[in-house]
Amino acid sequence: MSWLSNEEHNRWIDATCRGGWHGLLFRETAAFDCHKRLCPVTHIRPNFATSRNYARSMRILIAEDEPVLASQLKKTLVSEGLTVDVAVDGAEAQYLGETEPYDVIILDLGLPIRDGLTVLKNLRSGGNDTAILILTARNDWTDRVDGLDAGADDYLTKPFHMAELSARVRALIRRKAGKATPVFTKDDVTFDTRNNQVTVQGVPTNLTSQEIAVLSYLFHNSGRLVSRTELSDHIYQHEGDRDSNTIAVFVNRLRKKLGSNLIETVRGRGYVIKATA
Repeated sequence: MSWLSNEEHNRWIDATCRGGWHGLLFRETAAFDCHKRLCPVTHIRPNFATSRNYARSMRILIAEDEPVLASQLKKTLVSEGLTVDVAVDGAEAQYLGETEPYDVIILDLGLPIRDGLTVLKNLRSGGNDTAILILTARNDWTDRVDGLDAGADDYLTKPFHMAELSARVRALIRRKAGKATPVFTKDDVTFDTRNNQVTVQGVPTNLTSQEIAVLSYLFHNSGRLVSRTELSDHIYQHEGDRDSNTIAVFVNRLRKKLGSNLIETVRGRGYVIKATA
């Protein structure tokens, strides 16, 4: 039996974090599928080349029935380090919105089966306070007013630039966390959410996507205790089995790279970054 080196062990942990150990047995199909179906492979060696994409930071739900637009939205947000699920109709969007802990929901008003305005009203009447950005191709200003009055936090009218949508999503995430600036600073560590750049005493530090995922969520919730389970819920995709045990691995790596005092452990309860600048 051959043993894994420390580097190989770390890469193995990275490769499994998308969906627990089941993440080793599946790979994504090449074609875009709004339901993100997975197909089995004939071996269990982890795909180290793509494992860096398995964990992200904040969770986003895109409710959009147009496949091309949904694919473009997902590609854009994933490239910015976000975990993204896609719903193709209103019934699926409402179910995921009610059962999964999303940070932002991007909701098209013209969804089939159940229209977006009804989904929005149902989520709000059920006590769901997730930030919601509505999309509409309709030119009637009353649709936007109806959406905002029903509880939407922001809106975009199609067509729109992806850069503007990304900026609005980032602003909604900051607003939910009570943060006005896109840059977080704690002691010698600075984290810029616009490009996921981390510096220590002004020197850029390389982090894996999993480490950025954990750091981003803790910074956005600075001053509040975050459990391992909550971290797992927000950095893993809907389809994957979430393994909270790997969170400790990522936290330990962050402490080695950024300093032992940045992230505090409350034994048996979780982690916290004390109030930031």
